[in-house]
Amino acid sequence: MWFLKWTFGIAVFLLVVYIIFIFANSYRLHKKYEKTHFPCTYVQGKMCTIKPTWKKCGGGVPEDYCERKLNNFL
Repeated sequence: MWFLKWTFGIAVFLLVVYIIFIFANSYRLHKKYEKTHFPCTYVQGKMCTIKPTWKKCGGGVPEDYCERKLNNFL
């Protein structure tokens, strides 16, 4: 009977560790997403990863077009 208790205890412990791992990983991924994504300046309702700057979009290109092109919204 003690064998079943130990087996059950180990299984419950592994299940708790697995659930904690899942929550920790989802928290880490959420924080990473928040650091790399921000609301677009010229595209309403979308999240961007690259900001339009003079270096990336110079030469008279409209900034709204440039932001769409950089973030693959065209």
